[in-house]
Amino acid sequence: MGDVGSKLLTSRPEALVNFDFKDILRGQSYIEFFAESAIPGTEAVQTGYDENDDGNVTNPSSSGDRMCQTFTLAEETWIIGISLKWDIGDTGTATVKLEDTTGGEPNNNVLDALNFTGLPTFGDAATFIRRNFNTPRRLDAGTYALVIPTEINNTRVRADLTSPEYTGGSFGTTENTGATWSMDTGKDMMFRIYGYSKNPFILFPTEETSKWTSIVFPSSQLIATETLIGKTDFDLEVGKSMLIEGRALADITWKIILNSVTGAINEFKGFMKISLKKWNGITETLIGSTETETIDLRSSSSEQISTQTADIMSIECVRTNLKKGDVLRLTVEALVDAQSRNGTPPNDSQGDSMEIVTFPTIKIPFKADI
Repeated sequence: MGDVGSKLLTSRPEALVNFDFKDILRGQSYIEFFAESAIPGTEAVQTGYDENDDGNVTNPSSSGDRMCQTFTLAEETWIIGISLKWDIGDTGTATVKLEDTTGGEPNNNVLDALNFTGLPTFGDAATFIRRNFNTPRRLDAGTYALVIPTEINNTRVRADLTSPEYTGGSFGTTENTGATWSMDTGKDMMFRIYGYSKNPFILFPTEETSKWTSIVFPSSQLIATETLIGKTDFDLEVGKSMLIEGRALADITWKIILNSVTGAINEFKGFMKISLKKWNGITETLIGSTETETIDLRSSSSEQISTQTADIMSIECVRTNLKKGDVLRLTVEALVDAQSRNGTPPNDSQGDSMEIVTFPTIKIPFKADI
């Protein structure tokens, strides 16, 4: 997982299938998936095989017969969906089970299942058909299996029967409902596993425009050094017990505006601070904080100058447990290191200001027992 690493923890994996992420944060749906680079990505094929399609594998109609394709995930992955290249399926629904493995063979521990309908019939061209899970499913790095029972006759999937090059698993069959398997390293199904090699983050909402008015620097305020000039809090109520731990990621675009006057050395220097806190209704407990680089503007002529910057920062979060009813608080502060004319605080601030240009994006790693 890396140093950002966080995952949902649950003693009941089946709970993830239809789990409503809105339960984690009371009445909200702010759970998203991001790569460790903090750049939201698109889903991708995490593993699969679609080379040298030269035949099909068939699941006989006996009640105990099944066929499988094992596959390996190199890292913890959030699985979104599965695609198989179906050749013939007669009519009806084919249920593909996602199973754990023991010794590289399916072990009847069913992690999830997908129903495939609209399969090709005789005379139709073979085609990849994809189905998605109701909720992304987290799988640890390791070997898993796609198992196709015998709900329908003539269940056929395209495969490489002569020179398979997939090294993460192989085709297999059983005649006794999975009690024993015969794995065939000379065959591999055509399949794709879609998902994210990503981690779940709380994406903190900061779109409440009215709250940012307290961050803008008032033109009438006089500042000496290291003074807090603006602060705003954003709160999310916790709906289920969770653990905040790891590295949070924050990005913010902001600027400083200096209104300089002739005949004086004008300086305006400041920075932004972002903090995560636990609030239980009585006290605040700091989880972690970070600061932007300081912007230092200087001029001796009569002009308005400004500098805008986009900062991407990490926040090392102290291991913090939050229970249902606690509040996860995000605090954004604007601080001035210096504001002066000829080295002393001005008699007139001249309308110098610090402003938020775009809403910050804060991604917080978490673990939740669901």
